[in-house]
Amino acid sequence: HAVSLLVRLMSASIDLQRPPSPKAEPKSSEDKIDTTALNLILQCCPNGYEVVSSGQHLSRDLQLLADTTLVVDMGVEQVGGHKLTDGVKGMVLMDPNYILKPMQSRGRGMFETSFYEEIQHQKQLDNGVNLHGLDLFLSPYSGVVSLTERENKIGGDYIAFTNITAVYKYPSVMDLKLGRKTYVESSSEAKKQKEIKKYPWQEECGYRFVGSRVYNTETQEFVSVDKSIYYSTGPEKFVDVFQGYFKSGIPNKQIRIRTLETLMMKLTSLIQCFQSQNQFLFTSASLLIAYDSSIDEGADVCPLDLKFIDVTHVSPGNGNIDHSTLYGLQRVFETLTQCLEAENTP
Repeated sequence: HAVSLLVRLMSASIDLQRPPSPKAEPKSSEDKIDTTALNLILQCCPNGYEVVSSGQHLSRDLQLLADTTLVVDMGVEQVGGHKLTDGVKGMVLMDPNYILKPMQSRGRGMFETSFYEEIQHQKQLDNGVNLHGLDLFLSPYSGVVSLTERENKIGGDYIAFTNITAVYKYPSVMDLKLGRKTYVESSSEAKKQKEIKKYPWQEECGYRFVGSRVYNTETQEFVSVDKSIYYSTGPEKFVDVFQGYFKSGIPNKQIRIRTLETLMMKLTSLIQCFQSQNQFLFTSASLLIAYDSSIDEGADVCPLDLKFIDVTHVSPGNGNIDHSTLYGLQRVFETLTQCLEAENTP
């Protein structure tokens, strides 16, 4: 019954660095502002860019916290994105109520902050009516902070987000890369081929697994799987991957059906958003799923978060639907439906 209800709901919905100061000189060619990115900022986020370029996005309270509290590399807690172990700056945990993401070079960090500032501007202007609920699925943005260089190699400018898993005792987290392609059209042919080779099934599947960290309630340990494993996982294994995630990594255990249903309901809302919003086209954005493994399935509440993250490559929608991202979201929903149906099959 749950499967048919969710499928009907889905069917019914388908009728969708701190920016450099003007006086700062780029340190190297890698740090030079990408003029294409800057033009996109001005087209997609004119209000956001105005706020960001004037420095108003810097949070004084958050900066004071960053200057006076311990910040640590997320290490194994980070399931996706660049990590310190890759030889680059990784995500940083602060307080622990905030997660700090390194500002990317060549204008991408400015673009990301501009996007979030634009979202906030639209919410203040008209409650974000033209966002069609997209803002509800974005990570809570808190501004930008600057960390002085420390012994643990953490330093520089970071975008601050509220840590949505801070209230979870044992957070089980999964990161998916969305879209039929994960490169922008202006990329060089070499860059396009590099992205395609990362996961040859991307165009067919519309998404891929990037990483996961699941709490095993029997061994009372976290089990992590990274992209080195997932990138060799074909689409025929997608149902198995999700089943393992919702079984808390215990093979013979029943999946957390209520948790899965909660995810499907939230995903339905996000799909409906992308069937309507036509301001932005996203490339290589991600879907972050998190639930609290400490909560028993029979509990009255089922804490689960679904967030749309990694918005560093955005272009103007100009009235067009983002079919690439929408396709990926719909394929995720189909896999979850198969996962639920398999559990209900005798």
